Amino acid sequence: MESGVPALIVHGDRDASVSYGIYGKAATARPNTTLHTVLGSAHCFDTREREDEAIGATVAWLDA
Repeated sequence: MESGVPALIVHGDRDASVSYGIYGKAATARPNTTLHTVLGSAHCFDTREREDEAIGATVAWLDA
């Protein structure tokens, strides 16, 4: 069963714990899914600036 519920994936492109490629494929395979890439970020958004970017992207997506 496919869901029509919008989804957001926020992921760092240097995450060694969870492959960035997996999330890229998931975002393109699932309808109504947005992928926001936090450039240079490892797992857990490894700096305050990257964490702020992830939060900002999420808030903007929810607001839209």
